Formats: sequence, structure tokens, C-alpha cells
Amino acid sequence: MIADILGVQKTTIKNVVNLNERLKATKPPRKKGPTGVAREVLQLYGNASLASLPIQASEGFKSRRDGETTRWVWCEFSNSAHPAKIHLHHWHRLSDTKKKDEDEDIQMNENDQKPCCKFRAVSDYGPASFNKKAQVVRYSPSFYAKHVAPSSVGWSSWETDYLFDLCDEFDLRFTVIYDRYAPLTLLRQALSKAKGVQTDTKVKHVSKSRKKSDSIVLGSFSATAALSLMPADRIKSLVEQIEPYQPRPLESLKDRYYSIARSLVEHEFRKKIQSVEARFNEMSQTIGNQTNIDALAHQKAQLVAETKEELNRHPYIKFHYE
Repeated sequence: MIADILGVQKTTIKNVVNLNERLKATKPPRKKGPTGVAREVLQLYGNASLASLPIQASEGFKSRRDGETTRWVWCEFSNSAHPAKIHLHHWHRLSDTKKKDEDEDIQMNENDQKPCCKFRAVSDYGPASFNKKAQVVRYSPSFYAKHVAPSSVGWSSWETDYLFDLCDEFDLRFTVIYDRYAPLTLLRQALSKAKGVQTDTKVKHVSKSRKKSDSIVLGSFSATAALSLMPADRIKSLVEQIEPYQPRPLESLKDRYYSIARSLVEHEFRKKIQSVEARFNEMSQTIGNQTNIDALAHQKAQLVAETKEELNRHPYIKFHYE
């Protein structure tokens, strides 16, 4: 039917089928090359003899199994990179040197009948060493009041604590910090809760105690925890103080953190230099020999120079993060 539609004669179809069969019959059989020689090598040699080519038989799986088997035990390990410091289990391979020592410590687990180490110390997870966390500097309330507050225009101590908490949580990834930065939302939520607490007659004494502890809140707790201990009047004043400067640009957040961090590092190194000078001055007063005094002065100058060089190598001093 299809042949009639296409206008093809049946004899033509038979000739095509017979031609395919004849081509298959005349195709030379495929020659198998020697085992252990790659196909590309055979193609390079062509029809030449491979008698001079050394052929080495591949090592089979059974021959590799000869010898002592590897011992694996079900051991507990901890993951220091996890916030909860969870303990998990995995298979641990015993080395040849520890097999004899740990054979006595291996017992069968009662739950899943797996060999486990009885007295082996809990090891840390290997890839946990690659979990590098940024070291966020922290300041004391006295340092903030003396060195930071005089130059803080539009910034409160609570908002600075809030920024440093986010820097610690997100490892100084300021793009993420800028996305999560919402101090007004946090303050307004805390204000509504504080008003609800103060209107309750059963907990009026709580608000009075909060006013007494208000001066130590910002240095002792995180910014979020400090809000739960603040009275409503203090929270309202914070909202009025920072609201004109919101939202803050990304560059403002970076400048606030790195300027305080740089000031804190310089302050710590100044304290080191002062302690070195005070120690050497005290030692020079107890020595009467002028030669020893000159040697102490040279040693003091050398130590102070090394401390200043260390300060200049510090990342917060050496680089400007803009």
C-alpha cells in the first residue's frame, strides 16, 4: 500500500534488502587484538607484528585482595564547626600500627551490631578545620565612652552594639549585614512589648529594677538581649535618636565598624608600649651601673620598635577597608 502511494515498485525494495544482506556477508570479521594493549597502540602499529612489544597482563581484583584485610570500626566524632557541637558516628579505618593496640578496645555495638571503639577518644571532624570564622573585635563600655562616643554623630551605643552583633553573626559579610540591618524594626517591637509589661500591675516592680540596671546593660549583654531589660522610655529615646539616620548606606556600616576596630587596636598597642616602658623604667631605677642602664635603654627601644612594627602589620592598620 505504501509502495503504491510512493510509486515505488516492489522489485526495487527487494533489491535494496538483498544489497544490505550482501554487504553484511562481505564484511570482514573483526580481529581481536592481544589483551593488555590499548586500542590506540594497535592502530599505530597497523598490520605490523607486535612480537617485540612487551605485554604485561593487568592485575586482577583477586590478586589485589591477597594479604591482610583492612579493619574498620564504628567511632564517635564531634563537629566543632556546628553551633550545637553535635556528636555523630562514622566508620574509622584502623592503621596497621594501631590494629594490635586497639583490638582489645573494639566491641560490638548493642544496637546495630557494628564494631566500635570502646575507649577511643572522640575526635573532631576533619573538614571542621576549614571552618574559618572572622575575629570580630569587642570594646568595653569604658572604651566606648572615652574613645568612641565623642566622635559618634548620629550613632548610639546600642546601635553600635547591634552592628557588632551582626558582624559577629555573619562574619563581616557586609552585604548580608546590610540586608539584615533593621534596628528600627527591632526597637519598635521591643517598645510594644515593654509598654505591655509596664501596664501589667503584676510586674510593675520589674520595670523599676530595669532602670537600676540600665547603665550596665549595653556592655554586659548583646543588643537584642539588652532590649528586654530596657524600660520603654529608654527605647523610645533610642528610636528618636537613630530614626533620622535610617536607612544607613552600606559604606556607613563598614566605616563605623572598621573605624572603631582600628581605634581599638591602636589603643591596645599603646597600652603594650606603655607597659614596656614602665617596666624598663622601673628596672633602670634599681640598677646603679650606667653601662647596664644604657643596655636596658637600648633593649627597651628595640622592643618598642618591634611593637610598633607589629602594629603597622596589623590588618586593621595596614589596610583601609572602603
